[in-house]
Amino acid sequence: MLGCSEMGGEGWSEVTAKASAGPSNSPPPRNPRCECFCFDGVTRLGHIRGKMRKKVWVTAGDIVLCGLREFQDEKVDIIHKYTADEARNLKQYGELPETARINETAVDIAMEGDGSDDDIGIDFDDI
Repeated sequence: MLGCSEMGGEGWSEVTAKASAGPSNSPPPRNPRCECFCFDGVTRLGHIRGKMRKKVWVTAGDIVLCGLREFQDEKVDIIHKYTADEARNLKQYGELPETARINETAVDIAMEGDGSDDDIGIDFDDI
């Protein structure tokens, strides 16, 4: 598995959240930035390149190819968005770590568990 620095300035990352711009009562922003967790263990601010804007929708949970900026280590440029099948293939080939979550949002992660939390203590057989 290669991180951003080992691949000559490119590497895979997972989009964790879209960057917000403006107060909550403002219209939805046309913000080309998002937070990316690079698989080298660093969270960076990702910038969606102009060719992808309004054509490719990048959301939380997507696996993307990022280019690391030489002059700004805390920022990356999002070059390509992988489909779920492509991301599964990358994971199968060992390019992505086993901890990579493919097409999982924050809601999916929060609902993940062993299932014991669903029991609220009511036993209908006793009623």
